Amino acid sequence: MVKVLFSAGESSGDERAAALLRELKALVPGVEALGMGGPRLAEAGCRLVVDNSRLHVMGFVEVLAKWSEVRAAFRAMLEAARAERPDVAVMVDYPGFNMRLAGKLRAMGVRVLYYVSPQVWAWNPGRTKKMGRLAEKVLTLFPFEVGLYERAGVAAECVGHPLADELPGEYPAKAAALRDELLGADVRCQVSGVSSEPLTPETRHLKPELLALLPGSRPMELERHLEVFCRAARLVREARPAVVPVLALTAEAPREELARRAREAAGFDFPVLAGRTREVLAAADLGIVVSGTATLEAGLLGCPMVVCYRTGWVNYSLGRLLVMIPSIALANVVSGRPVVPELWQGEVNPSQIADSALALLEDEPARKRMREALGELRDKLGPRQSSRRAAEAVAAELAKARA
Repeated sequence: MVKVLFSAGESSGDERAAALLRELKALVPGVEALGMGGPRLAEAGCRLVVDNSRLHVMGFVEVLAKWSEVRAAFRAMLEAARAERPDVAVMVDYPGFNMRLAGKLRAMGVRVLYYVSPQVWAWNPGRTKKMGRLAEKVLTLFPFEVGLYERAGVAAECVGHPLADELPGEYPAKAAALRDELLGADVRCQVSGVSSEPLTPETRHLKPELLALLPGSRPMELERHLEVFCRAARLVREARPAVVPVLALTAEAPREELARRAREAAGFDFPVLAGRTREVLAAADLGIVVSGTATLEAGLLGCPMVVCYRTGWVNYSLGRLLVMIPSIALANVVSGRPVVPELWQGEVNPSQIADSALALLEDEPARKRMREALGELRDKLGPRQSSRRAAEAVAAELAKARA
């Protein structure tokens, strides 16, 4: 039996690993998968040794707070590898955990592929050489990463970014219906199941504008961004009464609780949607978006945005010592220039967010230029069929392992 060990520590890694495994099963019938992941990887047919749901942390301080659980997961993965003797291991992002695990697996004689390259170009380019000691090959999402690895003598292949395959897809067509739903004259806000009067009955003669709020998916991101985004939305609406904010949450988010917090922070009811983030971005006139993959989603869907990120001061201070690039927004990193405005740390406050959002809402030519620049993103995300390409790389490594 051909065996592959997966190690995916977060929900995004769970999605990427699941898509890869589905393609791999088509290429290598009978392959057995086990390892660390979440519900999507399990649905794809992976036997979970570790459920990653309690490991969704980021930042130095948060990892320390969960250290006992992280250590237990690490030990469980090593024990599974010793008992099962996988032919190949696929590390999916999650570098603090997976780079260390990769070293242990290589010492056991397991062939390792690293999928979704750690962002060495952001943290410490010197780590590229270390990746060569940890993995047979690094499978990158972005074309520019390949050159960084190859210059360090590390085998790398760009398989492309899955978002380039997925977006814009059906979402622009859904956007029109969503705008009618949220901006129609008879719209009534639904927050925590409570109806209110129409949001702005006195301003129906004005052009309505949809403001998407994406405060993140991880608990710590929500803690640091949800209320401040909603308070910023209140300031925006005071200046432009026809603006309708909409809070876009992941399908797994505790909607009732977060909707209550959002309403209290904003001081009024507004739509809260779970599991429809891409529809919201496609429909929005502007987004206030936490830095991360969501900025690529917004860009590929043509949504102008203000990108924000705030973390704990210890994490921020350490991060500023280590981060080697001037941008935090992937939309800017991939574009190679500052296409969208970014607010960091202390700048992430209601007043500055609202000022940045209003500057764009009041300047349609600027938003048009931003959309045009974001329209170039798709061609900069590498080849298509990324999950298939990643699976082909794993299948080739399996063939070498079994030779």
